[in-house]
Amino acid sequence: MKRILFDRLDNSFNTTIVFISIALLFTSATFGERLGVYEVIIDKAFFIFQLMFFGKYFIYKRTVNWNKAGINIRLKWFKDAHIPFSNIAACTCNNKTLEIIKSNGKTYNFDLSDIHYRDKAKLIGIFQERLPNAQFHNI
Repeated sequence: MKRILFDRLDNSFNTTIVFISIALLFTSATFGERLGVYEVIIDKAFFIFQLMFFGKYFIYKRTVNWNKAGINIRLKWFKDAHIPFSNIAACTCNNKTLEIIKSNGKTYNFDLSDIHYRDKAKLIGIFQERLPNAQFHNI
């Protein structure tokens, strides 16, 4: 069974990493050469924080990222789908597939047949939490 990395984008760890990275970049860009040797340390720290944030997406093949606005599902290596929750017209989940229909008529089908049962339950839980009962159907 294949596992999925679930990453809530608006948690405190991700927010802290992003703000520290922005502060390091701003410090390096503003003070530049006046920092001397510390500029190199600040630049390397910036890249380490960026590697911590984005590196997990290169390590894990299957990821699901979400916040209050939308969800990004990647179950294959380079194919992903960014779907705002406000644009979802209907969502249907059976044992093997997850079908999401956007309000403009575009349909996304995700194969869940080889995904671990806990990860299926968590993915379904995200949609149940964010969508009204009229839009989500679990068969």
